[in-house]
Amino acid sequence: MYLQELNTSIRKLDGIGPRRLKVFAERGVLTIADLLLYLPRRYEDRSTPRSLAEAGDQQVNTIAQVIRHEYFGSGKNRTLKLVISDGTQRAALVCFGRPFLAESYPPGSVLRLSALFHYRYRELQTSTFQIETAPGEYLGPPLGEQSSETAAFFRIVPVYPLSAGLSQHHVRAAVAQAIERWGTHLQEEIPPEIRAGLQLPEIATALRWIHQPSRLDHPELGRRRLAFHELLALQVAQRRLVEALHRARRPRRAQPHTLLNSVRQQLEFSLSSEQEHALTEIIDDLSGEQPMARLLHGEVGSGKTIVSLLSMLPRLELGQQTALLVPTELLARQQYETLRRYLEPQGVAVELALGNLSAAERRALYERIARGTARCVVGTHALLTPQLRFQALSYVVIDEQHRFGVAQRAALREKGSAPDLLLMTATPIPRTLALTLYNGLRVSQLRRRPPGCSPVTTHLARRSRRAEVYAHVADQLRRGGQAFVVCPRIDADENADQTSAESTAQELAAGYLSEFSIELIHGRLSEERKRATMQAFAEGRVQVLVSTTVLEVGVDIENAVVMVVEHADRFGLSALHQLRGRVGRGAKPGVAFLVYAEDLTEDAKHRLRVLHQEHNGFKIAERDLHIRGPGELGGFRQAGILRLRFSALERDLDLLEAGARVVPQVSQNAVLEQSLWGFLPFAQEERCV
Repeated sequence: MYLQELNTSIRKLDGIGPRRLKVFAERGVLTIADLLLYLPRRYEDRSTPRSLAEAGDQQVNTIAQVIRHEYFGSGKNRTLKLVISDGTQRAALVCFGRPFLAESYPPGSVLRLSALFHYRYRELQTSTFQIETAPGEYLGPPLGEQSSETAAFFRIVPVYPLSAGLSQHHVRAAVAQAIERWGTHLQEEIPPEIRAGLQLPEIATALRWIHQPSRLDHPELGRRRLAFHELLALQVAQRRLVEALHRARRPRRAQPHTLLNSVRQQLEFSLSSEQEHALTEIIDDLSGEQPMARLLHGEVGSGKTIVSLLSMLPRLELGQQTALLVPTELLARQQYETLRRYLEPQGVAVELALGNLSAAERRALYERIARGTARCVVGTHALLTPQLRFQALSYVVIDEQHRFGVAQRAALREKGSAPDLLLMTATPIPRTLALTLYNGLRVSQLRRRPPGCSPVTTHLARRSRRAEVYAHVADQLRRGGQAFVVCPRIDADENADQTSAESTAQELAAGYLSEFSIELIHGRLSEERKRATMQAFAEGRVQVLVSTTVLEVGVDIENAVVMVVEHADRFGLSALHQLRGRVGRGAKPGVAFLVYAEDLTEDAKHRLRVLHQEHNGFKIAERDLHIRGPGELGGFRQAGILRLRFSALERDLDLLEAGARVVPQVSQNAVLEQSLWGFLPFAQEERCV
């Protein structure tokens, strides 16, 4: 039995009724496979028994008896306190918001306990604890004389992400059943000779080590097994896509340049030497005997978009169709308007495919595309709809390609007969990743911003100096400029110490920037509202735009000269580099203020210093890859290069490189290749956006 075959509903497990099934579904857990791949967020080491007498900086793991109940406060603020003893010391469990524990643990009841205690108000107490009922009477046993049931509590315990209505006990019980009934029977998919060099366990062992570790190093060893599987699957899928292109053959044909030359004469600027070189590489590929498979990536603001749009023109001149796939409606409309401006005067029809079209609009659009009267089609995920068919699709461009899964990219290509493929990303990619993740693709790089783009000066500012920051912003606004203010959250409901976009917009409107027009934009707003707000900002009717990282890519406003990032320490380096790239796109120089918390960690200080000193996106990407903390993809996750579920690239580069070495071997094994392909739906790379 292979992992991807475990599509049995978790409803088959004991204790999973309709209500609990719904709560699990909110966490994305629908099947046994989902459950087995539901990773704990951390682990508690309860494996060493430790009495209350040993409380201090160490976790207490003991059996105790409830001596009595006490209460403090009054009315709605009345709080229960369980006074306990394990025979070595008395202590108190402060039960804020949990009065029901009085019924569950009456005086005389015995419990197993794991908690970190501190001396407060002249007693040993804690308000954060894990307890469960211990069977039998309390005998004050030495800690080494526990029953088998007690020993099961005193172990390394996984702590899972939860939702309201779901407890750790529910998840642990469900996972234990899944491992016992299915997990132990899983067949290993990766051959032993491949696993041996990396010292990776079999899949069944890896899952047991992740969910039921008996040693502290087991979870990480198990995670690496899943990480290798995920990274190898990703590279195999990428190779499939490229090999499909390479197998196709067509007559070599020079591409016409009449339409291209005509549009170039309309441009208000000249291409840089790097842009010219990239455009030449792409058009040479379009003329070749094999369909093109090329990645175009580069520095923020380096002009990738105009290169890709110009590269479509030879195919459009031949009467063929091109498709431009982008991840957001905001970006789709921006690209659509650009193409219309240049192509409609040349008699080339440009269409926009979005998911919110009415049924009548959708039918009419699909008919125009199927007839071929719609020559250049720009769209979001709506382009992937099976009902949308092209007459002669010959060239596919996927912008922000990392926002789409491998299967989604393949689905768009299958709408044509081996069309050429250009993948684009606005985030510079470290060389190591480019060589491994995009194995088989030709690569074009744009490492510099075109002439005419102004430099961006970066300043670091403590939160205590925000008044000075916004005084500078106000000065720039009075001179006719515009400003972005970016916050890590939409609202402050979940974490009050993070400045939210909503509260910041209100604060600025009432204080620092009260004399200016301010608007708010974020992902929860309707597409109509976002479009109207961005249009108002682009036309200068709004002077300050407060936002989340929805601004990270695709926003090009020449008059925007100031970028303020609140809580910059919460962002990855690549994300911050993307954000400051939104200003200084015209003749006026740009300024970026990175506002950070007073109590920065050393890691956060180091990251911000790198951004302050370095302006080369490729070098920042390399530094970002090596300095991020374990478990975080930092800027790459925030910028969206990959949505990996088990892998952490900064610590799994050896697995990534090992996967690249064995991809040819795997590709010769049809059964293994198919099983790896089936693993992809469990990776967020396929589920993103």
